[in-house]
Amino acid sequence: MTRQSLLSRRQILTIVGTGSTVALAGCSENGSNGEGESSPEDSDQSSSETQTEQEQDQTASTENGEINLTQQWKFSTDSRGVASPSVHDGVAYTGDLDGVIHAVDTTSGEEQWSKNVGSLSRAPVVFDTVVYAPSNNGVYALDAETGEQQWVFEGIAGREEAQRPLVGDDKLYVGIGTLDANSEGRVYGLRRSNGEQVWQYDGLRQTGGGASRVVSGKESVIFTSFTGKVLTAVNQSDGSQQWSVDGLGETVSVDAAPAVGQNAVFFIHEGANAEYGPGVVRAIDPTNGSTTWTFDLGKRSQAPPTVANGTVYVGTDDGWLYALNAADGEKRWEYQIQTGGNIRAKPTVSNGRIYVGIEKYTPTGNTAGAVHAFNTAGDKIGKIDLPSVIGRPPEGIRAQPIVRDERIYIGTLDGSLFALSIN
Repeated sequence: MTRQSLLSRRQILTIVGTGSTVALAGCSENGSNGEGESSPEDSDQSSSETQTEQEQDQTASTENGEINLTQQWKFSTDSRGVASPSVHDGVAYTGDLDGVIHAVDTTSGEEQWSKNVGSLSRAPVVFDTVVYAPSNNGVYALDAETGEQQWVFEGIAGREEAQRPLVGDDKLYVGIGTLDANSEGRVYGLRRSNGEQVWQYDGLRQTGGGASRVVSGKESVIFTSFTGKVLTAVNQSDGSQQWSVDGLGETVSVDAAPAVGQNAVFFIHEGANAEYGPGVVRAIDPTNGSTTWTFDLGKRSQAPPTVANGTVYVGTDDGWLYALNAADGEKRWEYQIQTGGNIRAKPTVSNGRIYVGIEKYTPTGNTAGAVHAFNTAGDKIGKIDLPSVIGRPPEGIRAQPIVRDERIYIGTLDGSLFALSIN
């Protein structure tokens, strides 16, 4: 299989999925916490408060009983592909593959406003009263209440595309990827108040349509590149490089964003022995970029990992969910959710439960989506199948489940946003 044949799959994965993870020390990505009990996208960005692993362990639920997942409403767009939403003050903000940002009331499922920002729009980020929306036209700052444009950064050209931003105290960090083979990506530090460029980091290899996915780690901005320098940390203030992970081999590639834990950065790369081979989970020391441990999945993985309460959760293309000890990489448990199904979305941890979306192939060749729930011991405690839009083929889930106030919000590839109650 060639790299070109996989471009559309990577494109959809990075557009619809979050492609981003936990933020620390003054940076937030949708109100993220440190090594979070909940994943970054499941809370708003009304503040940049962080929470330590110890604090989250104290608040984590020990409830392991079965739960019921029930559909509350479904919001359908005219597009194919809806991203993971940002939920803030009773509104879910999401983007679709046609480049439209939708603001949807979380109680009724009714649209409040919409704004076209180009095409290939990814999951927006909400901070205070501003929605930051990436697209292939640039990065837009929109009023959260009305959708009115406040500013736009247009440092993008050709087949380039902006990834989901990371919000800092006074800056916005955004990675720029490209769909052109053998080209380079970059990362910008922008002033959050007006979109003015503060710094730029170049030289990220994006062979085959990869993208620069940005997260944060203490005083650094950490991001991935498809090949070459697969993980890099730069200074938040001026963009100067602090360290990079390189030399893993020409056939090593990274499809998903890393996760930043209390004492390590975790990312998944495809093995060095064969192109598009089995996935490897790698833990990196955030102070110098050295490898702490690795875990061979033995299966391909294109889903971003999640770290919460000392455990790394990761899914694979053939439907397996793994829980690894964040300290040493030892396997705690594994569960095959669906034979012939794929986990392409980042798992979410909330209230002592793990939620994961999956796409499964049907006999007709279409895919159908479902959300599964697990307790921290690896027991499945709930599931719901998601219907498709009438008149469209059922499609799967490549967006992360977002949990707020005992509700799950999740986008699907047939252009729908679902709200599910947890009982």
